[in-house]
Amino acid sequence: MANDPTSQTWQSGDWSKRPNSEAPYNGIEISGLPEYDENGMLISVAVTLTDYTLNKEGVASIIPELTVFAGRVDIIAPIAQTSPPSSPPKPSSDFTIKGWVSLEPSGANVCLRINLSYGLEHLRREEIGYVMCFDLTAV
Repeated sequence: MANDPTSQTWQSGDWSKRPNSEAPYNGIEISGLPEYDENGMLISVAVTLTDYTLNKEGVASIIPELTVFAGRVDIIAPIAQTSPPSSPPKPSSDFTIKGWVSLEPSGANVCLRINLSYGLEHLRREEIGYVMCFDLTAV
């Protein structure tokens, strides 16, 4: 890799440094880590969406290699951690995010676009738009 990429983080408008003592504990957090090839060209972005609505520690869904060519990618709830593991695996009921993400070109950048909702059923919030951009070439 040409340079070490820098991760970016975005937090929803209802984010709080001091989480609530009951649900909803906090908002959501999205991080993006770009991956560049040996020539310094952007290959993909690893996107992590973490939901703190029903779990103070957060429940994360990871899209390991989001590319421009992938188009809109649905956000999938992570598998619930149960002991013993359930068969078939079930999605985590603590993950409230529903929607999609995409990477879209914008000049010399590629921007992460979101269209999602999250939160308690009676307090759903929506987030729509561009939340971070990445250079097409490593600097």
